[in-house]
Amino acid sequence: MYIQPLRTQEPPIIARERLESFITDVFHNFAEIYGHHRKLLDQLQEIQREEHPIIKSVTAAVFDAALSFREAYLEYIPNYPIAAYRIADEMANNFEFKTFVDVCITSLRVLPGVLILSIAMYASFRLPSSRHEELHQPSHTSTSAIRVTSERHI
Repeated sequence: MYIQPLRTQEPPIIARERLESFITDVFHNFAEIYGHHRKLLDQLQEIQREEHPIIKSVTAAVFDAALSFREAYLEYIPNYPIAAYRIADEMANNFEFKTFVDVCITSLRVLPGVLILSIAMYASFRLPSSRHEELHQPSHTSTSAIRVTSERHI
């Protein structure tokens, strides 16, 4: 959704000599994380095929995913400030990129998938630190921001 157009757009949205560095800084290890999510989705679909209409448990698949995701997310999360800076800097200095991001965010085509750039532009999601905070947390930070996307959205 984002990387392919950035690489193929003519004229380039970001200068070709800066593009790969930008992609690495912003998306970091997204391919590894995507692979983990894809594996979890495949496992959940397999459970659904085998146990439909009554799913007994998805605990094993989710637990396996949590253990697998750990290292990838421990690498990804500290990269957030770099990604946020690079996006903000590029948007401030490159009108074509700002327009590209605006179109991607408002496009109906991206709503079913992960809004990678828009998520990177906001503070990292975190678990509530108290029951009060959990009860009063906006509902938009739930699963709507954490969706597995198909390959066509990357």
